[in-house]
Amino acid sequence: MVAILISGVKFISTKLKMPLPRRNYIRREELFDKLDNIMDYKLTLVKGAAGSGKTTLLTSLVKDKALGYCRWISLDDDNNNMYSFWYYVTEAVKDYLGDARENIQALFNTILEKDDIERLLVVLINQLNTDAEILIVLDDFHCISDPYLIETIEYFI
Repeated sequence: MVAILISGVKFISTKLKMPLPRRNYIRREELFDKLDNIMDYKLTLVKGAAGSGKTTLLTSLVKDKALGYCRWISLDDDNNNMYSFWYYVTEAVKDYLGDARENIQALFNTILEKDDIERLLVVLINQLNTDAEILIVLDDFHCISDPYLIETIEYFI
């Protein structure tokens, strides 16, 4: 694993790669059926105890259903700040940003205060307002506890 410092963010590219489902995983057909309409909702929460198979469920769903429009972010405590979290999100969805990608990267360099993130979110939301399907998985979301960051995520949703 290589960490690169980009715009002040410790960026680890493997955090944007979906883990492979375990070999011989059990297909959870009943849960797959419940998730069949996942794209009909702005937010789907998969909740369970540690080690209960949440990540395996989602990785196997993405693999089995060939959801090529899925973007994965494996979160950790380093992402519990606004700058790091939104940097990873923009990197995860960069293929959907077109020409706005460079503008968004430039906006990152101008963020000095928490309130400045709203400008970035407005551009990001407007650019992602397309007919293209996109599924963003925030794995280990329990690592996110900063109240203002959660507020910005709610705004984005």
